Amino acid sequence: MSKFKIQMPNQIQNTKSKKYFVIKPFDIHLSFVIWILAFLFVWPASAQTDLSSGYTLRSPGNDLEISVAPNAINRSLYVDLQEASSWPAIPVDKVLISKVYYYAFLPAAENRLDSPLALTASYPQDEERFKEIFVFDEPTGTWRHLTGGIDTTINKLSAQTARASSFVAMMADKLDRGEYLKQDINSPSILVADAGSGAILLERGSNIKRPIASLTKLMTVAVFLDNNPGWSKKIAMQKSDDTIPAKIYVKVGDKISTRDLFFATLAPSANNAAKALARSTGLASRTFVAEMNKKAKALGMVNTRFVEPTGLSAGNVSTAEDYLKLAQDLLKNNLVRQATTIKKYQLTLTRGKKTIKLALTNSNKILDSPFTITGSKTGYTTEAGRCLMIRAKNKDNREVIVITLGATAPGKQWTDMNALLAAALTDSAGYKLANE
Repeated sequence: MSKFKIQMPNQIQNTKSKKYFVIKPFDIHLSFVIWILAFLFVWPASAQTDLSSGYTLRSPGNDLEISVAPNAINRSLYVDLQEASSWPAIPVDKVLISKVYYYAFLPAAENRLDSPLALTASYPQDEERFKEIFVFDEPTGTWRHLTGGIDTTINKLSAQTARASSFVAMMADKLDRGEYLKQDINSPSILVADAGSGAILLERGSNIKRPIASLTKLMTVAVFLDNNPGWSKKIAMQKSDDTIPAKIYVKVGDKISTRDLFFATLAPSANNAAKALARSTGLASRTFVAEMNKKAKALGMVNTRFVEPTGLSAGNVSTAEDYLKLAQDLLKNNLVRQATTIKKYQLTLTRGKKTIKLALTNSNKILDSPFTITGSKTGYTTEAGRCLMIRAKNKDNREVIVITLGATAPGKQWTDMNALLAAALTDSAGYKLANE
């Protein structure tokens, strides 16, 4: 079974105020040490519990039980179970469906017991989302789900853990069975978000900075739109525009309208069209790139940097979290939506006295999806891997933005995207979008 690390902000959530305050990872570690030391030294030896005959801790509301089986731990330990007043921030694609508790069976070397504890938790009767018991792994700073069982007749989850002390809580997937879906996804960075609110429904590695290849071109057209010289303006192609494919096959001196360059930049993702489109604004190359970075900053894309307008350079980097902000903003534009989802486009160029028409094809295979595609962008370089952004909706107008970055195997960007779209938009697929 593959493993992955959920990326979490270094935050602790307060149960009463519901506000967040930032602490350093060292502070989290220190708080655990202080709590455990206080627990060990304040309690007298008589407070130790003999576990050889078995023992069960129950929360005040009886919604959580932690048990030791008879003869599993043949020694005395300090034991406690308390409702937490603050806890590490939960993963962004999860929602709490229980109180958060902190338990302890101490002392224990490296926070591990010789035999596992049995956990049983009661979940709300009306909770239909996929749910699991999670414990917090303090050394790595992550919540980890425990493999276990469910009894739907009495609304209880069960699991086991050998952790001697930890935060523990029940969480439900915002995207049903999301933890198991992730195991089938090749792309190292994935993000599924509600298209309107931007609420993250599923993520893995979404804050990892990586090259984004031709996904860059959405920012290129964003800066072009801010400096549009007019849709009918003709731009003469220059030798400096020529690049490796993908490109439109034109000659130096061919004249193309900015509208056609716009569509050629987005539909077939032509690199020479992107260069010419940027040049059409009248901005110098450095100035245009500076505007790309300025716009990224304005959108709050704090982990994004551009060095050129095509995406060929590995210096164009972003994260799935950042790119969501660009996609949300730019896909408000009707022409952008049209240019990124059109399957075929006819470009007209002037070569001397001749008028030549070129047929352009969008290579995005997701356009044949059973869902309505309302925005898209593809990208690939050796450094970036296979990258893809899709905005799609189903017949009920449920709309999501899905971003996958860095797929390594040929074709995996398509299978990854199809799986994520099915999870978010098809209730019958075994996954469904959960309402909080």
